Amino acid sequence: MAKDIEKQPPIEDALTPRRFPLDSVVAISLLVVGGVSIFSSLGDYLNLSVTLNRLLNDLHLQMPEFAKITYTDTGLAEPVGMIIITLQGLIFGLAVWATVRRLSAKKLAFWVPIVGYFSASAVIFGGLTVCLMSDPAFIDALLAATQALQAGTATPSPAGSPTPTVWPEQPAA
Repeated sequence: MAKDIEKQPPIEDALTPRRFPLDSVVAISLLVVGGVSIFSSLGDYLNLSVTLNRLLNDLHLQMPEFAKITYTDTGLAEPVGMIIITLQGLIFGLAVWATVRRLSAKKLAFWVPIVGYFSASAVIFGGLTVCLMSDPAFIDALLAATQALQAGTATPSPAGSPTPTVWPEQPAA
């Protein structure tokens, strides 16, 4: 009877982590895309004032109620750009380290670069928001656009954009 037990294949534990076959390919591919993305955006964050002016121009094109303004650099764009680059590099390095560690431990790893992407996106969003909110011209344009939209005096959208819905005033109850 002991010989029968020895011949049976081992039963897999239900708690043993299982990887899908393409996990390492997907994880490494996501890391490569992340690395290319970081290196291709270095110029955008080294000269953050130009990037913010492009962003404001795009915002004006998408939403004509938002006045066409130029970013007023208060000396914050360069250090924030450097902070964004540093934190992106740190997050990418941690993502590579954690992915390699999980792959070598034969654990599911494709999600690590995705978490890194969302973390880096939050850092970029935070940095751009800090710069824009420190610009008085941006605050004025934002308030004017908000008031124009609330009053229903929004200008027509540019061709190709969906037309915003302006609801008629409700009668007082």
